[in-house]
Amino acid sequence: MVYYAIPHNGEVIRLAVAVDYIDTASRQMTLTLMISALMIFIVSIAVSLIVSTRFIIPLRSIGTAVHSFASGNLDTHFVKDRYPLELAVLADDFSLMASDLQKKMETLDGQNRETGAILSSMNDALIVLDGSGRVLRVNRSAEKLFALEGTRVIGMPLIQAIRNTDIADFAMN
Repeated sequence: MVYYAIPHNGEVIRLAVAVDYIDTASRQMTLTLMISALMIFIVSIAVSLIVSTRFIIPLRSIGTAVHSFASGNLDTHFVKDRYPLELAVLADDFSLMASDLQKKMETLDGQNRETGAILSSMNDALIVLDGSGRVLRVNRSAEKLFALEGTRVIGMPLIQAIRNTDIADFAMN
């Protein structure tokens, strides 16, 4: 037995409780707390799975589409009706980026064809080099003048392509 005395208004209130009762109550309280903690843990895992699944599936879909964009397929579209708002905005931004990139690629392709047509029709020999002196483009007149095969010399150092040190030195300086 556990005895406890409390003074109250000049009198003393005495209380006696069996130790077995305290042990039983303590065990019951511990068990209740452990069950509550376990239930909270299970509920938090379930909520985490639901929330993460809500984002993981659309993110995988966006990842697949972005991979498709990177492979050159810029016509990929997203089915955004099942996306959370934040991911729908991200998908819209990727679609807009892909559309803009497609337009720029078409513009560059057109400019490249135009440049090729201009270079092909020139009577003067023209060899275009990069900063390190490698051949980027050769027109027909340069092919005839230096006896080159245009596609074969692309990427070669100029000296290797034309085999003329005077012209190569002049071009590099």
